[in-house]
Amino acid sequence: MSACAGTGLDALQWSDAIDAVDWDELSALYRAAPLGDKPPQALRTVFSNSLHCCLVRDAAGRLVGAIERGYLAED
Repeated sequence: MSACAGTGLDALQWSDAIDAVDWDELSALYRAAPLGDKPPQALRTVFSNSLHCCLVRDAAGRLVGAIERGYLAED
């Protein structure tokens, strides 16, 4: 986990670790964004199978952002 120092975002913590994600919290964040109703288990599947992902927490440890990026390849 690393801080984004010197950018005005000092209090944000960026991480690619999904082992301790509260999937209900992430689901609520998607609804609040609003990015639609994403069930917690579906988010877990998507993030677990993604090539890249990033979770952002504020100074209090609340989840304030998340992104995942899958990878598709065709023959």
